Amino acid sequence: MNTEITQTLECKQVIEELSVLRTTIKKVKAEVQFGSPQKSCKGVGICRVTVLSASTQTKTQSNKKAIAYLSLTREKALKISFFKESLSDIARKIYFHNLKFVVQDDLTFPTSISERLELSALNISTGVYKVEETEQFLTVTFN
Repeated sequence: MNTEITQTLECKQVIEELSVLRTTIKKVKAEVQFGSPQKSCKGVGICRVTVLSASTQTKTQSNKKAIAYLSLTREKALKISFFKESLSDIARKIYFHNLKFVVQDDLTFPTSISERLELSALNISTGVYKVEETEQFLTVTFN
């Protein structure tokens, strides 16, 4: 690939990543396991979330898990930006179909995550949420 094109793509990726983080100073890199916490991680939604180190690779593809940034909007709504490269085609079709993300059962996040985002508690309610797509991310804002 042409060096100029490669540099342009790299710059575009950095700008996109910065736009995801623009809404907040605090962010947490995490592994998100899909499914329902009440159904042993079967079904749809978010079953569990595990904090990762900032240097964790995002290119691993899974049908049941994804790497994501968790952050808050200015209105204190949770925003999860899933790295597209961490999602298999099957996961994209199941969990992000028609740019909608379905949460089957409520989820309360571990205090280790809510404290990193400077909240006393962090929850996601059952519902259907809009997905915003960029070149690098599928982002869901839970409001």
